[in-house]
Amino acid sequence: MKIRTITLFVSFKKYNEQQLIAGCEFLNQQQKFFTDNTNYEVQTTRLVFNNPEEWLVDDSDEIKKDIITSLNGLLDKYNIGFCSLGRLPTRLSHLGPQIVFSGNKFNCSVDIQRADVTGALKVAKACEEIASKTEGGLGNFRFCA
Repeated sequence: MKIRTITLFVSFKKYNEQQLIAGCEFLNQQQKFFTDNTNYEVQTTRLVFNNPEEWLVDDSDEIKKDIITSLNGLLDKYNIGFCSLGRLPTRLSHLGPQIVFSGNKFNCSVDIQRADVTGALKVAKACEEIASKTEGGLGNFRFCA
């Protein structure tokens, strides 16, 4: 039998690397427990975050690059397979491509309100950018609206 994923949900108001390290260690412990003590194989481990506007975006509506760098290093160090950086508000949909291009383990989504044509067009522009800069447009599998 296979366990598709063990997922840890993290909610930040401010990025806390020590808290995240503890979370990554927890994921690794859980994966080891199932591998060592059951007949289950764990296929992936994942991190999922709350709204990136609360912890990843600076006052000028740009991504805090030092946090992305830190996250990339932790994902590699602890062999975490996937990382959802949360759901962006539509006004920040321009950050979707930056997130996708920041590392092959990152994904995010955008929340489009019903009948928000302007927001939908912003998201479409982000999708178009991701498609044009990733092989076969496959980067859009890591960007959801």
